[in-house]
Amino acid sequence: MSQIRIALLAAIAIVLALASQAHAQMWNSSNGTTWNNPMSSLASTMITGNMMQQAMKDSFAQQGAQQGAQGQGQAAPSHFAIAKSDFVSSGKRIMIEPLINSLTQAPQQRADLAKGVGQVFAMYEAKVRKNNVAYAMAFMAGMAVLADKGITLTDQQGENLALALNDQLAANPAFVKASAVDRQKLYETFVTMGSLIAIFNEVGKKDAASAAAAKQFATEAYKLMGLTK
Repeated sequence: MSQIRIALLAAIAIVLALASQAHAQMWNSSNGTTWNNPMSSLASTMITGNMMQQAMKDSFAQQGAQQGAQGQGQAAPSHFAIAKSDFVSSGKRIMIEPLINSLTQAPQQRADLAKGVGQVFAMYEAKVRKNNVAYAMAFMAGMAVLADKGITLTDQQGENLALALNDQLAANPAFVKASAVDRQKLYETFVTMGSLIAIFNEVGKKDAASAAAAKQFATEAYKLMGLTK
């Protein structure tokens, strides 16, 4: 089972536990989810819609090529080393609090969201390559597609998307030159957004306001990836 798929299942398990909490305590739907994302500017310098679209195209092409290669006994398509999108962490979280604080002013809502995101984040890092921007972006993309389209990426699709994104990032001069801190900011933003989408999408199965919030978060995720619906 791919790392992305494992992270998705882990996120859902945590979300099911959170779903027992009162929905109103998790989110005041009147606030909406349109906000000035503190990472939008930085993300736009390194992530473009063309990059994401190409990665998605490549990820599906890779699946066909892999299947063909296996059938003929050939080697699978090559990629940049996944370490190209790694970074050395500062040792502390730097984006979860700013992102949540930008969503709501209510202390209890901030606390509930921080708890939920923190739990999903911990499980994500226990299952997926830690401190890697490509896998984090693939996780967010998978959560966005699930909430927006109701489509769950297969194991191979999730893995191929992460590899394709790594190829795109490794070839992007702005990303190559990015500091460890900026890479960490992107990484934490992508995992946080993926966590928020997963939380509200799961709770949204029984709560319309949460379902709507999940779709709004998915739209924000698309924006971070340089995409528009």
